[in-house]
Amino acid sequence: MIRGLQMWNGWSDEQIPAEVRNLKPKWRSPATPSRAAAADAASKTIDKFPWLADTALGLELYGFDPDFIERAMAEKRRATGAQNLAAITRAASGQAGST
Repeated sequence: MIRGLQMWNGWSDEQIPAEVRNLKPKWRSPATPSRAAAADAASKTIDKFPWLADTALGLELYGFDPDFIERAMAEKRRATGAQNLAAITRAASGQAGST
């Protein structure tokens, strides 16, 4: 893959950008299941391993691209942080009222 990009762009070995050097192919099954079949398989996997639902790997099983997964996980962290802050604020205001 890298060699093909190198030939296409006319790069020498020294000119290959670092981000291109780190590229790796993501192979798919030659059976190429439909999106519905892949989602069904992901649902069944997550039914067996529920902890996967809260991970980036769980989203990857559903076929989401890395950019979407990164944004979704960041949004989850933001929401969790907001919930934690609200809980701390409630606890602190409850303690302040009891003294």
